[in-house]
Amino acid sequence: MIQILVLRSPYHRFLRLLADFILGVIACFPLAQTVSAQDVTTMKLTLHPNSPVEPGLKYRLLPPLQEQTPGNAAVLYGKVMAEQRAIWHNAEYWKNQDNYTTYGVMSLDELRERQELRFIVGNSGLFDTLLSAGRCNNCDWQLPIYDGHYGEIGLPEVQQSRLFSKLISLRARWQMANGDLEGALLSIQSGLALARHVSNAPTFVNAEVGSVIVRNQFVTLAEWIQQPGAPNLYWTLSALPDPIIDFRLSKESVLTILPLSFDFIANLESDDFSDEYWTEQLATVWEQFEENNADVLRKLEPLEKIVEKGYPLAKSRLLQSGMSSERIDKMPVAQVVLLQGVRDFQHQLETRYRWTFLPYAQAIERLGNEAETSNAASDVFPFPLFYDYPFADILASDYQARRSIALLRTFEAIRFYAATHDGKLPPNLAAIAEVPVPNDPITGLPFLYRLDGETAVIDVSAYKSDHNRFEIKIGT
Repeated sequence: MIQILVLRSPYHRFLRLLADFILGVIACFPLAQTVSAQDVTTMKLTLHPNSPVEPGLKYRLLPPLQEQTPGNAAVLYGKVMAEQRAIWHNAEYWKNQDNYTTYGVMSLDELRERQELRFIVGNSGLFDTLLSAGRCNNCDWQLPIYDGHYGEIGLPEVQQSRLFSKLISLRARWQMANGDLEGALLSIQSGLALARHVSNAPTFVNAEVGSVIVRNQFVTLAEWIQQPGAPNLYWTLSALPDPIIDFRLSKESVLTILPLSFDFIANLESDDFSDEYWTEQLATVWEQFEENNADVLRKLEPLEKIVEKGYPLAKSRLLQSGMSSERIDKMPVAQVVLLQGVRDFQHQLETRYRWTFLPYAQAIERLGNEAETSNAASDVFPFPLFYDYPFADILASDYQARRSIALLRTFEAIRFYAATHDGKLPPNLAAIAEVPVPNDPITGLPFLYRLDGETAVIDVSAYKSDHNRFEIKIGT
């Protein structure tokens, strides 16, 4: 059964602001082990036999070192939004833009006939700036993570990057439609650079959207490699960073939610603050709960009752940790409850965080029942009910981006096999001896591949927004 991920505070507020553009994409779904017939989303591909291009790195999908330039890419991305107002105000285009960029909806031939798109795809100021931004060797979004409440950080660049990615895919498709394969590949390069740049920030939203952009560009690349005469990019794809989106900073940021949201965290074990101070801090936390997720708060007992029940539990655990009973008795009740509540929450986060460094199949087994883990850590104070993070879904988004690259490498390996076997599909992936075929990064096993007559079928588990079946034919 598909369960929708509920993204909770502290990101709750700004995620609502981004909902029109990213909610349907970054709201992840746990990966099913099997795909029922009614849930199959198929991508049909016609591949043309071709051996990998020589030299192997003639083409690059990220700017090579010699083409990178010093500078902060975030400044150039900001210029794009500021300078291209005519595009952002083109309501007719944005109403139809999914038709232009969604795989299988509008063919390249149909796209080429849409003359109204020339104004956008021919906008050199827009795409030259995006290309230049992609070549910058640095991207610092300068998020004010140390100023104020961490959960109130605005992320307008996340929204903007999704728009940029769609525009890049449109232009790449237009270039393909007009036979400019090298130009299209350069556009895709700027899209993948954008994905890595937008993910370079300590919030899980940035990494999630970076993954989404990679998967968008995967679809554009899958269309590119089907074009007659398209070079085989097996080694170009193999040269990409693995993982292409580094979720480590994103996952690490989860551990800092409370310290970067509440100043009192630094004083939790101090004896220098009064009862009034700690009562005020407790009230501040409760106000944040009410502001960010009043629905959950209404289901709980009053704060006074929670403190009454949590205090003896907190006191007992502090004693077990080695703190003396004399010191605990001198501490204000609110301080005791907050101290142990934070300790429980941080321990829960760190316990789940460590599993994410294992291979996906092992990690997801350990992270399978996060709701139960969250509830177990909230008996002293309900931090997990408001600041909980689903590591399983974050991990799945990470590996979905990795899988996109592995699938493209597999398609190119199939093209190589066909080029050396009279245009035939391999009977199985193990028959491809020309180059190594990557395993599915999510399962750690070979992709599920089978022949159905003259069609090869690869089935994968997937998010709701991604394709989960690939039907491959060999073209002439």
